[in-house]
Amino acid sequence: MQHYIFAFVQDVINQPDNLKRSEQWLKEYCEMEKMNYSELSQQLNSFFQLLEEYRKRNTFILYRFLQLQAQACFIDEERFALLRIQPANYEFPRISAYMGTSCSDKNTITSSHNGGLVGGHLIGL
Repeated sequence: MQHYIFAFVQDVINQPDNLKRSEQWLKEYCEMEKMNYSELSQQLNSFFQLLEEYRKRNTFILYRFLQLQAQACFIDEERFALLRIQPANYEFPRISAYMGTSCSDKNTITSSHNGGLVGGHLIGL
């Protein structure tokens, strides 16, 4: 099923004129596989909306959300890379810019050994 969903996404990206035909095939395939088509369709619609917004704005955060939404559509990172959606040019800010003296208190428990803020892993970045 993952291969079929990936092929569907590729087809819609490369040949948007065939959307209705591709949707019908996906619906029939979901019925054969006893998969909830309406839920998958919602996830795919969100993916394509994010893709459209990403193409307009080209921001790192939209690219990251696009990757996460692809996972909700059963598209893993390897297949996502095959879609040839270029990541946004983004320079990560230096972590020292976010370190505050209030976090270095001995009573503060942080996930950083030096008392700085570490949180990208908390929000999935």
